[in-house]
Amino acid sequence: MRPFPSILAMLLVTVGGLAPARANDHQGKFPEVIQLPIGFRPEGITHDGHRLFVANFDHGAVFEADIRTGTGHILVPAIEGRQGLGIKLDHRNGHLFVAGGATGHAYVYDEESGQSLADYTLADPADGPTFINDLLIFDNTVYFTDSFRPTLYRLPLRRHGRLPPPSAVEALPITGEFEFVPGPGNFNNNGIERTPDGKALIVINSKTGKLYRIDPDTAVSDQIDLAGGATLPTGDGLVLRGHHLFVVQNTNNIGVVHLEGRNRGRVVDNIGDPDDLFHTLATATRIGDFLYVTNARFADVPDPTGQTFTVVRVSIDGE
Repeated sequence: MRPFPSILAMLLVTVGGLAPARANDHQGKFPEVIQLPIGFRPEGITHDGHRLFVANFDHGAVFEADIRTGTGHILVPAIEGRQGLGIKLDHRNGHLFVAGGATGHAYVYDEESGQSLADYTLADPADGPTFINDLLIFDNTVYFTDSFRPTLYRLPLRRHGRLPPPSAVEALPITGEFEFVPGPGNFNNNGIERTPDGKALIVINSKTGKLYRIDPDTAVSDQIDLAGGATLPTGDGLVLRGHHLFVVQNTNNIGVVHLEGRNRGRVVDNIGDPDDLFHTLATATRIGDFLYVTNARFADVPDPTGQTFTVVRVSIDGE
């Protein structure tokens, strides 16, 4: 995510010459736009195949919505002092992992009851700025990005995904080719995915627009070189489908990268917004041939009180 409009306004999309390619919804069975509760600013989103789970940026609540009807309810109520950024579901046991932003924490909730199951301290804000932004369940480990520190946090799970004690958290300094841009408000490592071969992690640096392949054991990084020197500034959530990586950008578009080999790729498309449904996109989750994308409205709504927010369904059929 990138919650500061002044920073967002300074960044321009540097991927040029790509035609908008937002396909029509040819199924016609599910709502294209899902309305969230008034004042509910979304950031992270995940699903269980039938339901969407949307994390609230401002206070950490989680909204559950039926993908067939778009109707839903608050599953996890707002909890004072918490935030909700990236969210992922462990399908083995129904654990919802949520990145806690500036709190430096990560939270775990039950997908059925909404009960709070765990609270992990990843970084101490007293030691300097931190922003736990996104996460990935990779094998039997959960990895978290920190946009204000060149660090990955690793939470090894127990057998069958059972939750470990708080002492299990590990901090991995990112080394290698990763370019960290220091300074107040500079969002660096953000969205995280796995590589097509399932052997490593992919992280986007929002500030530079560069993608990196990161070793999950050592956090040694290699830049993924994009043809023509293309970059994807304000890149936020990442979604992998085969060898196509969808990069949700806060500049209201979704870059499509075809990954080639170990650390090369090409920007092959740019999904635009012909229907004016995108309003500062943040992250996405994929169900079949569709992405469900959150509209965080960071650019135009500093205070979410009384404001409307949505999740948009975008076809990627043919990508």
